[in-house]
Amino acid sequence: MIGKPIYGNGFRGCLSYLTRGRQRKNPERVEWSSTRNLGRLDAQGDAKEIGRIMRATANLSSRTKKPVLHLPVSWTKEDAPNLDREKMERIADRLLKELGLENHQAAIYAHNDTGHKHIHILVNRIDPETGRAWSTSRDWQRINKVLADEERELGLDLVDHWGVDFERDLERVKERIERDDLDIEGPKPSEGELQQALKENRVPDIPFEKSQLKDLRDLIGVDFSEAASWKDLEDRLGAKGYTLMPKGQGAIITDGRQVAKLSQMGRGVRLSALEEGFGKSYREWTQCRALGLSHMQGTSPRIEDREVTGRFYIWDDIGEGVNCPLREPL
Repeated sequence: MIGKPIYGNGFRGCLSYLTRGRQRKNPERVEWSSTRNLGRLDAQGDAKEIGRIMRATANLSSRTKKPVLHLPVSWTKEDAPNLDREKMERIADRLLKELGLENHQAAIYAHNDTGHKHIHILVNRIDPETGRAWSTSRDWQRINKVLADEERELGLDLVDHWGVDFERDLERVKERIERDDLDIEGPKPSEGELQQALKENRVPDIPFEKSQLKDLRDLIGVDFSEAASWKDLEDRLGAKGYTLMPKGQGAIITDGRQVAKLSQMGRGVRLSALEEGFGKSYREWTQCRALGLSHMQGTSPRIEDREVTGRFYIWDDIGEGVNCPLREPL
């Protein structure tokens, strides 16, 4: 079972394709269809009205440039005897639930114009109640996990999904590097990053595309200017599905699948400027956070009795039960 998310701006064009085909001449290819959170509208017969409603909802978020999520899901020919509408809708509904889209407007179409069973799920990324856009963070990983779980539970062909098993992903990356046949859709890691990842026994960092960077800056750029501390910044980013991670002598931003440099978040967003504003280096912050968490979990002795980098520290509370060594005792 394969699922590939596609993002766009046009509801009407996508609905036209799903209901009538590329030339608008093949409505017979729709075997069945259904809707979610669209009242009594019929996915096939009321496509124009669905498009108008989805567009009106999308307009609640003026900053979201691509409110359309189009998610095709396909199965192998061997799976066909084990699939019926009930099972395909079950998979669609589980995807919507696990992705956090169960309250969003959606239309589902099953097509019969290829040699294998497949459905298309069209979802409005804008929540009709809050007006906020659904985050695409780790979308591939979340989708693949649901598909892998459903394959096992329904007895379908097992696909070697990316993003479900880290050890398996790392093994595949090594194999592809060794045979010089890395063929990844979308942005690709640099040759230097591939070699460094191999040395460090990890999956290589994949950069955000240029078009994604603009959306990312629009989403989190303000957090860098408004945050009052490293903890405040990480809390703000975490609420939107992103986090900072140390890399080399600096830091990167990641959603768990792709990465961006701090400097790509806008003019003035630099590690040195953040460190000056927060009064603490990022390296010190990550060290004290790790020590604080281990202290909370009881895996390290009291800090007054522990030597850290040649000095003894006392603990200062930084909120929410997390302590951090900030200064030497007198």
